[in-house]
Amino acid sequence: MDFTHIRVFTWWVKNHHYVTAYAESGLRGYFPIRVVPIGNVPYFRLNLVDEDGNKIQKVYGLLNTITRPLGFVAGWESNAMPTRPPSPLGRRHR
Repeated sequence: MDFTHIRVFTWWVKNHHYVTAYAESGLRGYFPIRVVPIGNVPYFRLNLVDEDGNKIQKVYGLLNTITRPLGFVAGWESNAMPTRPPSPLGRRHR
């Protein structure tokens, strides 16, 4: 396991410094973290292992200064986007 939590920073133009846009813990993640732009929106994917040992990706969208989890896809090689948001980890994440 390479990481157990993430923190995403965004630039606060008004005060000219970085602030935390999103934080999540309780992860069982492995590098690399992939960033994939679709149109003008960057998305990033975390390679995770769920409670049953299955490889999954959690996909997040970077919407201006807001970071949102969009859902999960099976496998680490998939480029699919999530079609629905239920968590295969058995609990809701922020």
